[in-house]
Amino acid sequence: MKNELDNLIVVKRSGQRVDFNEYKIVVAIKQAFDSVSSNNNEKNINIVYEEVISYIKENYFDRKTINVEAIQDIIETTLKKRKYFNVYKSFSEYRQKRAASRQIFKIKQQHKFIKALEKILEDDSLKNDNDYKAVDLITKYGKTIVKEFNKSYVIDNKFLRAHDEGYIYIEDLDCFSLGIFSNTHIILNEYLKREDIDYNLSLILTNLKKEINGALSIPAVDYLFEEYFLNKYKTLFKEIVSSNLKIAGFDLYININRIEEIIDKENNVYIDINNYKKLNISSNVKNIIIKSSKEALIKTKDKTYLIIKSMLQTLSNFKDSQVSFGSNLNETGMIINEIIFDLLKDKYNINIIYKLNDQNIKYLNKVHEVLINQNNISLSFENKFNKDEYEVEYFKGGVRIFENYHTEYKSSFGRSVLSSISINLSRLAIESKDEKISLFYERLDHYLDLVKQCLLLIFESIAGKTKANYNYLFNNNIFDDEKLENNQRIRKVIKNGVLLIGITGLKEAVCVLEKDSSKQEKLLIKILKYLNKKCTLFEEETKLNFQIYEDSKIDARKHFMTLDKSVFGIIEGVTEPNLYSLVSEFNLIKKDYKLLSKIQKEFIGGMNINLNIGSNLSFKSFESKLLKIKEDDVSYININIKGS
Repeated sequence: MKNELDNLIVVKRSGQRVDFNEYKIVVAIKQAFDSVSSNNNEKNINIVYEEVISYIKENYFDRKTINVEAIQDIIETTLKKRKYFNVYKSFSEYRQKRAASRQIFKIKQQHKFIKALEKILEDDSLKNDNDYKAVDLITKYGKTIVKEFNKSYVIDNKFLRAHDEGYIYIEDLDCFSLGIFSNTHIILNEYLKREDIDYNLSLILTNLKKEINGALSIPAVDYLFEEYFLNKYKTLFKEIVSSNLKIAGFDLYININRIEEIIDKENNVYIDINNYKKLNISSNVKNIIIKSSKEALIKTKDKTYLIIKSMLQTLSNFKDSQVSFGSNLNETGMIINEIIFDLLKDKYNINIIYKLNDQNIKYLNKVHEVLINQNNISLSFENKFNKDEYEVEYFKGGVRIFENYHTEYKSSFGRSVLSSISINLSRLAIESKDEKISLFYERLDHYLDLVKQCLLLIFESIAGKTKANYNYLFNNNIFDDEKLENNQRIRKVIKNGVLLIGITGLKEAVCVLEKDSSKQEKLLIKILKYLNKKCTLFEEETKLNFQIYEDSKIDARKHFMTLDKSVFGIIEGVTEPNLYSLVSEFNLIKKDYKLLSKIQKEFIGGMNINLNIGSNLSFKSFESKLLKIKEDDVSYININIKGS
């Protein structure tokens, strides 16, 4: 959208000349309002912004340049005129601080980095009574410093400008340069072989979380504990049968070692007594073996219950954590699933994902019970999109890791989301609404390329770390980490991770670009296919995994909406809510699960579908809904109880 100010040049304090950028003005006004109150200020911001822009248009239409100080003076005058006196005072004082800071710190980065200390000084957490723990405050202030360091010394200004102006949203600005990982599906198999694991699993998870900023995921718990369960059962079986035979006096003429050899060869927990016939044992000895087996099974269940309970309790202490289970349907797997269902009768502060397939539908009643107890559960459905040689694993919000540029097979285990950056498609559509749609795609190409560059910068920042920089993470927990020597860079391992491009405001973008509702579905699919094609090109160019996902987190959606509402005001059907909608909330397709399933499969990196149900929903109604959703080939759904 062209306007009268397109040819106006802004002269910065350094003398540098740049194109006039109206979004910088709205960002400055927004920061002033936010410094006084964090409540919804968009309407007031838009009033001031429109008046400032109007003044500049009227008074600078015949000029070629405008100074930064002049723009700031106009903002101050407008705030005063509109009687936003607290905001005016905050804005004016901020200008004075910045001017003083520029005098002291001649190097630009130093001047910018001092903002970190100012933010900490402005924080009241140390001064006032609160519920913060010491470690929480240290983490909070540490993240503030890292974030400002990244903004001053690591991230290029063009990326920060796009972030601040509401075109993109960069996740993990407060930690990526430290090499701390985002969402990660951890491999724990080697740990569960340790003899001391019953007592140390909690400590192991706590240590791993120190190097993971996002969600710590324990995938396929029913498969993970299968070997542990069998080994524990065999150990207990041998101890109990030996003790019982000695008590009965049979140890004098029975070769207990031979019995133990047969136990070691058992591959499930329900013994076949015929395997012991070759020992020529009496019926009394057979009965002792059978009784010992049952006793060992009970004790194994108890020990497995306790270690999984300890795991769930530990995960509940973390900000983000999750487990998945349900698809292991052999005898041992079914026992473990029963234990998990029993444990989930208590409430845990974790994300729970149940893997539903044709064989375990009979457990939907237990899934319904978990939902009632936890108020939330997610389901992933076995289908072609979700299964290859291995099963897919999801993170909360439907984030999906499965395809891998570096392997012929698909797998989620030991893989991470390395970074994610979202694009504001609604903004691009609003700016293109009076133009040909080809110009929307041109703008989209520009920001896709910008996001790709920023993701590569973040990837290289993490990839440059060595195994020695990590105490816990690269000990058979990450896919391919056995290839790493202690002093080697982790690039060759983390290349299996995913760089996610978040799609936000797609529903609104479609509504802006295509008014005919009968054509909106086609345009939505077309845009998604276009995005996937670009990701494929990025992968071929960089040999890294680029995928699109729908960013369902509130932060990015609110960040974009707040800025767009401040700039454009209220646009019917676009900027009316407080945050941008998810595709699944589009009235056009809201309850059409077949169509949602089709769209979901275009989001290779994942798309969330929310199902909100009443707490009094009967199991029959719940089952009917879920079977219909499964029949429509949905891949992932998050179920919430309304009002919980």
